[in-house]
This record gives sequence, structure tokens and C-alpha cells, in this order.
Amino acid sequence: MGAARFLMRPPPLPDGIEITDLAIDGSDGRSIAVRCYTPTRVDGPLPVLLWIHGGGMILGDHRDDQWGAFYADALGIAVASTAYRLAPEHPFPAALDDVTAAARWALAGGEGRFVPSRCVIGGESAGGGLAAAVVQRLTDQGIGVSAQLLVYPMLDDRTAVRSDIEAKEHAVWNKAANHLGWSSYLDGEPGSPTVPLYAVPGRRDDLAGLPPTWIGVGTVDLFHDECIDYSERLRTAGVDCELDVVEGAPHGFASIAPKASITRSFRASSGAFVRRMLLDQSQRES
Repeated sequence: MGAARFLMRPPPLPDGIEITDLAIDGSDGRSIAVRCYTPTRVDGPLPVLLWIHGGGMILGDHRDDQWGAFYADALGIAVASTAYRLAPEHPFPAALDDVTAAARWALAGGEGRFVPSRCVIGGESAGGGLAAAVVQRLTDQGIGVSAQLLVYPMLDDRTAVRSDIEAKEHAVWNKAANHLGWSSYLDGEPGSPTVPLYAVPGRRDDLAGLPPTWIGVGTVDLFHDECIDYSERLRTAGVDCELDVVEGAPHGFASIAPKASITRSFRASSGAFVRRMLLDQSQRES
């Protein structure tokens, strides 16, 4: 989960990245905190990655410097990392409403900071699940995004009640933690016969029309099976989906071990995808 980054001291931020903390308008007159990462070597409005932090729906915050600075520096794009209200104090749909407001703000150009509508929506763990959910909601509203970037995403509450994984040990985020996260977010028992629309993105039947997708997950991650299932169903629905499965990697490995070779390869894969979706396409259209 996103909180795993606290298990190790994060690497220093790269030179040439400007960090700006903002407050944008949410629903009901509330404000939403957003941290923007911008490479100082690039001028003008930039394509943007809207980033959603992890934490199992109950932990974490938007000051996700490790991920935000990486993409801004490696790709020369803007990254906007958004806060959202946490469960159990704020169950569904509070978090989804917050990230929807942030997505609309980013797609509209972020008050002149970004190229309008040139936006990838992504996140880690719970943030990846929220990214999938907000992309579903925006797609249904006729609002297109460039792509979605799902880093070992938390997609399906039914994993929290699977009997066949009872005896398995999962590092960082296990079945008990997953049950707590989903029950807090759903304000009820996970795995119920029905759930509210957009609450559990892995339960959506019709995935047609969603944007190109990158999904990354480790083979010993609790979320492995739900990520594989989601990727296969996206492809069946005609959605371009790139899947990166890392052998032997647990949940949150990229935050826990940012300098490891598997993390470098994993981030390079995700970065190459974002580059194709934002920069290569922008150059073709210019």
C-alpha cells in the first residue's frame, strides 16, 4: 500500500523539480489539497499525470514525493497528486468525489498549468483502485482521459473474503488489512451481493470504452489475481491493456525498495507507457 513508503527512507528528490502545494475547489464548498510537481527545465502548460496515493482507503496522504517527482523528472510532465477523504470517517463516495473533482480540474487545464484534456489518471494500491473508479465514472459521463495507470491497484472487495487464500501470508498488505480497508470504505461487509456503482471498479461488468491501461503487480501481491482478471477483461472488451507482472514481488515493493532493480524496471515500464500516452501522442497531434 502507499503507506509502505514509510518503511524506508525515500531517496532525495531530483534536482530541477518544483513542488507547489495548492487547494482546489471540491464539492459542497470544501477544498482539496493538491501537490504539483513540475520540471523547471520545461516551459508552458504541460501534459499531466493526476496521481492518487495509496493507503488502503484508510491511510496515506497526497505528499507522495517519491512517485510524483519520479514521473515529473523522468518524463518532463506535470504531476498533480491529490488528497482525498479517508475512511472510516469518510466512507464511499467521499474519496471518489474528491478525486473526481481533482480529475475535472486537471482535465480543464489546472488553471493554466496543464494542457487541457491531456491527462493520464493513475495511482498506487488504493489510489490505483480509485483511479480505475474515477475513469469509469468519467467515461460514463462522456469525459475522456488519455489513459489510466494502475500500480498494483486495489480493485475488488471480494478478495477480502476469499476462503482459498486464508492460509497464505502476504507481506505489507494481507487479507486482514484488506478486509479492514474495504469494510471501512464500503461501511459494511466486503463481498456482499451488490455494491454501489463505482465503489468497486473490479465488479464492473462492461469495460468497453475505457481508455488504454497499464497495470503492474507482483506475483506474491494479495491483489495479483484481481489485477490479472481486470487486465484480461479489459482486453476482452477491446481496451488496449499493458500488463507488467513482477516475479516474486510483494505489494508495495516499489515504494519499499525504490532503488531495487525490479523497481527501476517497473517504473521504467510505467513511465514508457505514460510517455506514449501523453508525449508521443501530443507530438503527433502538434
